[in-house]
Amino acid sequence: MNVDRYPWSEKLFTQMERRGFLYFFVLRLIPLVSFDLLSYAGGISRVRFRAFVPATVLGMIPGTFAYSFLGASLASGNVTTIFIAALVFVGLIVVTYIFRKTVKKWLGLN
Repeated sequence: MNVDRYPWSEKLFTQMERRGFLYFFVLRLIPLVSFDLLSYAGGISRVRFRAFVPATVLGMIPGTFAYSFLGASLASGNVTTIFIAALVFVGLIVVTYIFRKTVKKWLGLN
């Protein structure tokens, strides 16, 4: 990939290579980030496999729980359970929004 055409990408990919675990862990926590695009970014940026795999596994746990809980609650038909599951899912999104400046600082994107 020619990073000269995309100046922002050089900084991003350099940071991903240096802090691969942190980058992928934090980005996997955000339920709205595309897993496919994030995996492609990992390959392009040459993130180490030993950082990518644990970050992916650990970062997927909260989102997997939220999606599964939401799906199971919809299948149950119990309005209270559906409401609680929706709150858990929205809570994950709100938390990532609230801490977006802190995350950008951690990731070196300010």
